[in-house]
Amino acid sequence: MSEKKIKSIQSKNKKDKESPLKPILRILSITILAILMIGAGITGIFATTFVDIMKDAPVVDTSNMNALMIQSSKILDRDGNVVEKIENLENRTIVKLSDVPQHLIDAFISIEDERFYSHNGVDPIGIAKSLLDTARGRLRGGSTIAQQLARNMYLSNEKKIERKLKEAYLAIKITDSIKREGVLEAYLNRVFLGQHSYGVQSASQGYFSKDVKDLTIAESALLAAIVQSPTNYSLYKTIKPEDVSDEASVIKDLNIGGQIYKAVYNPKVLDRQKYVLKKMYELKKITKEQYEEAINEDVFAAIKPNKGFEREVSTYFTEYVKYQVAEKLMKKYNYSKEDAWDKIYNGGLTIHSTMDQNIQKKLENLYSNFASVMNAPKSGGPAFASFNKDKSGNITDAKGKIVLYKKANLLDGNNGIIIPKGEFTVNEDKSLILKSSRVTVYQNVLSIASFYTINNQNNLVTHGIGNFQIPEDKLTNEGEKTFKISADFFETYKDFYSVNNNGNLVLNPKYFQIDENGTVQPQSSSVVIDHTNGELIAIIGGRETTGHPLNRAYRVPRQPGSTMKPLGVYTPALDNGFTAATGIDDSPHYNDKGELWPKNWYNGYRGLQTLRTSLVQSINVNAVKVLEKVGIEKSKEYLKKFGIINEENELDDTYVSRSENVDYNDENLSSMALGAMTRGVTTLKMTAAYAAIANDGKYLEPISFTKVVDSTGKVILEPEQKQNEVTSKENAFIMRDILKGVPNVMAPGAKHPTIEVAGKTGTTSDIRDSWFIGFTPYYTIGTWIGFDNQNIELNKNDSMAATLCGKVNKIVLEGKPAKKFDPPSENIIQKYVSIRSGLLLPSGSGGGIYEY
Repeated sequence: MSEKKIKSIQSKNKKDKESPLKPILRILSITILAILMIGAGITGIFATTFVDIMKDAPVVDTSNMNALMIQSSKILDRDGNVVEKIENLENRTIVKLSDVPQHLIDAFISIEDERFYSHNGVDPIGIAKSLLDTARGRLRGGSTIAQQLARNMYLSNEKKIERKLKEAYLAIKITDSIKREGVLEAYLNRVFLGQHSYGVQSASQGYFSKDVKDLTIAESALLAAIVQSPTNYSLYKTIKPEDVSDEASVIKDLNIGGQIYKAVYNPKVLDRQKYVLKKMYELKKITKEQYEEAINEDVFAAIKPNKGFEREVSTYFTEYVKYQVAEKLMKKYNYSKEDAWDKIYNGGLTIHSTMDQNIQKKLENLYSNFASVMNAPKSGGPAFASFNKDKSGNITDAKGKIVLYKKANLLDGNNGIIIPKGEFTVNEDKSLILKSSRVTVYQNVLSIASFYTINNQNNLVTHGIGNFQIPEDKLTNEGEKTFKISADFFETYKDFYSVNNNGNLVLNPKYFQIDENGTVQPQSSSVVIDHTNGELIAIIGGRETTGHPLNRAYRVPRQPGSTMKPLGVYTPALDNGFTAATGIDDSPHYNDKGELWPKNWYNGYRGLQTLRTSLVQSINVNAVKVLEKVGIEKSKEYLKKFGIINEENELDDTYVSRSENVDYNDENLSSMALGAMTRGVTTLKMTAAYAAIANDGKYLEPISFTKVVDSTGKVILEPEQKQNEVTSKENAFIMRDILKGVPNVMAPGAKHPTIEVAGKTGTTSDIRDSWFIGFTPYYTIGTWIGFDNQNIELNKNDSMAATLCGKVNKIVLEGKPAKKFDPPSENIIQKYVSIRSGLLLPSGSGGGIYEY
């Protein structure tokens, strides 16, 4: 900090020394002023509550301000053991005020607290206006920098008069204690600036990849512009690739928790930044020349998200705990997403999770040894994989289009990206034309194709390559998947490419982030739920156990195949006139086009079959016929009760309704009877749905925590679990009894030697997905196996997931006493019926069974 800057602040601080009573007298005078402005009607409220409010205010300890700014939260397992300390140190860097440029300080003061140097923590004009508007039902800001600091460090974001008064009281105490210089330093290190960034140094590095001391006036104003609403004014938005609009301007790819997002420019912040610059000029913080230069500066071109903004996750379970707590905080307190995550990372919370750490660790170990556990072949083609290859060894889809390049075909020995001759042209003016399936352009971003390798364990490993952004004025779309990069681009990036001795173009790997470790395939996820209370016991989201893995258990929906049949077809049927003995004719069925559909997993048809046999044997034709009788609308009602469809928010589930997409949706026989859904369902949702059958027909929202306690010991959040009565206790028993037959007939790998298991297999066309969702008297377990790239098929049948479920069961049920499902209640009776038609037979006659 310059000597002039220090003296300026210190001279103002000389006026701050006063008796201990003055803070109270000052805030009382401000309150009285506000009351007089608001009117006598609410004077009594202030008079009777103000003393109580001050007594209830947190104790301020300014001796260790930096430590207070980083109040790490922690997650406990179900036994109270710490499993994770939630820290976000990579996105918070403490800097001294002397390292902060004056124009950055001026930017924040101009827009957030223009009378900063003329008050002692509370601005009488600002707080009076705020109280007046609050009393009139119009919520507004008006907080000084010291008040914002007090709120961020000690209080919630509730917009109530009591909180505003506490905030003012604490602001004065803080200012009295650490003076204005200390307030500024603490504030600039604590302020939330979007994208999980706290403080100006981490924001400067995160957004611009530079230190705060190197920020321009325009960039400083841009950061100050964010404060009012980090949700609306973050410099860029992180958006899923499929949700990026054609008009959006993409900066780069970001890997967040193992999932790729697009960093997209947020133009909203530009108007706010211009307003900040206008205020700086009006307050004489900058000259006219500086103002005009800053207004015309291309700040978006300077945005270069730092790799520090890419976030790793811890265990799959704790990652989901944080996600669910954030969602519940947003709902209960109307927090923005940023506020909720700020609370988790910096609120000093203690989150009591439902995790059984012993089971979680054992399952993680199982997944670390997935190939050997699943008896993967060590020779021949890649384990469990079935795919087509072209003559060069690249993996192709059914139409011959390359979906994964062989590494040696895409990268040279130095990881240079090879574009074969004939797929590029270097023009006389040095511009470059590319027309290659290896390179695609989305807007102004170059994307490189993915590749594969085979590791030492004979596993297929897929690898991605990051994108590179080219300035829009340097890139021209020539049509027919051809584009041109202008010559002047290469004046700046002279080493962007070279041409090798074979005449191939080679892109310099330093401009692209190559995932050399890759992702082992096939992938898998597992979920364990205590169905008696909905508590999650363990979550596995993939075979990776280090780095920042993608949590497939709840983030990645897949087609559920025949595991949908008990949910969308047969439970509704039992509630609507069908019994386990009802006969269904497995005979030719035709679709709307007059075509034979669907096919069974076996050749031909088997004639009359009971509902029990139809489900245990997973007969596709009969599932479709039953759903036709039950009806799509009735089936939808049950999928809502099972938690598959979110009727409160359609965008919060993966079921695609007709109202969401008229042409491609799940309101059809294929999706709801056979599980061929447009987007699919996650392992977590499928497991939770089956847990309802195990829990006597009562659906309980899966919960990962029991309570959240703040740093003072106060419980601030409980799960408020959703509950639904899906079906009667009697019909839930019948469904359980039917599903007990599946491990005996179709999935012996899922069986346990001493504990009864029920469940359902599921596979999709060409075996792209293998499922088993099952339950015992103790737990409900869901397992899924498949390749991330759905052009690659599993080369084993649908028993793979059942075998995996058996391995999971062995771990989860270790030490549990032998147990069977409860017997039926007296309301459920059996009758002697035909084994095929389900019709009643005389007692003692042949060809019959006792059935519910």
